[in-house]
Amino acid sequence: MRKRFILVCFICFAFSLLLAAAALGEDMRVTNCSEWVSLRARPSSSGKVLVKVPLDEVVTGCAPYDADYTYAEYNGKKGYILSSYLTPANPGGTYRESTEPVSFADMQKKGKLLMDTPCGSLRVVARRLENSACERLTVGVYRADRSCVWARTEFVYEVGELTSTSVFIAGTEQQPALAIYNTETGLSLYDLPNGRRLWQLGRSKVSLGAGISHAVDWDGTMYICGYYGPHPVAITMDGRVLWQSNPSRDDIIHPHDITIDANGIIVMYEIPELDREVMAVYDRQGKLMFAE
Repeated sequence: MRKRFILVCFICFAFSLLLAAAALGEDMRVTNCSEWVSLRARPSSSGKVLVKVPLDEVVTGCAPYDADYTYAEYNGKKGYILSSYLTPANPGGTYRESTEPVSFADMQKKGKLLMDTPCGSLRVVARRLENSACERLTVGVYRADRSCVWARTEFVYEVGELTSTSVFIAGTEQQPALAIYNTETGLSLYDLPNGRRLWQLGRSKVSLGAGISHAVDWDGTMYICGYYGPHPVAITMDGRVLWQSNPSRDDIIHPHDITIDANGIIVMYEIPELDREVMAVYDRQGKLMFAE
C-alpha cells in the first residue's frame, strides 16, 4: 500500500511539472489533416480519445512531450496530440522561456543529451527535445549534491529542418560562462555560477542562422557559424561582434564543424552535391587563408 501511495504521488508530481511547462506553452492550430485529429488521454495511438479537434481549431497550453506527441488543451480537455498535425497559431509570437528550477532527476528523462559537463564545483546538464511542432532546450546547473543552482527552459515554436537552439560552455577559466542560443532571440551569455544574464545579442545585430557550430578561444572569443550561413562570426566575451567573414567563394557552403588551433579557425564545410567536404582555415581577423 505504501509503495502504491508513493507511486501515485510521483505520478501526480510529474504531471504537475508537465502542467507547469504547459502554462508557458504556445497556442497551436490543427493542420495537415482532412477533418479532425484526436486529443488522447495518453501519448499513444492506443490512448483513449478525449475529444476530436476539428481542422483549423486552436489548442492551447502546448508543450512538447516527446518526439511524436505534444501536450495540449481543448474545450476543457487536457491530453496529447500528434505533433505532426500542429503548427503555430500566432507565427509572430513563437518563443517562451522559464527560469523555474529543474531537478537533476527530471533532467535525465527526456530529450537528446547535449551536455553533462563538470565546471569547477558545478555540473552543467542540457537536453534538447524536438518534434515537428516545437523545440525545447532545458539547461540546468547543479551542485555536487545534485541540487539545482539555476535552470532555463526555452521553447521555440517556429522550427525547421535544422536545430533552432544550442548551448555551450563559454567565457574563460577564470570567468566561466554559459552561452545559450536560439533562432528567435539570438545569443545570450550567462554567468555560470549564478545564472545572471550578462548580455543578449539579438538577430538585429548579427544573424547566426540555425544548426550552428561553435568554438571558444582562450580569451573567451566565440566563433560561430550556421549550416546555411553565415560563415564564421567572431564575438567577444563582452558581446561585441569583432568581424563576420566573407570568403567570396561559392564552392564552400554548409559549415558544420568549427575548431581552433595554432593555424587559426578551422571550418569544415559539407558539399552534399559533390558528396565531399572542404576544410577552410581563417585567421583571427576573419580572412580566409586556405581552403581545399
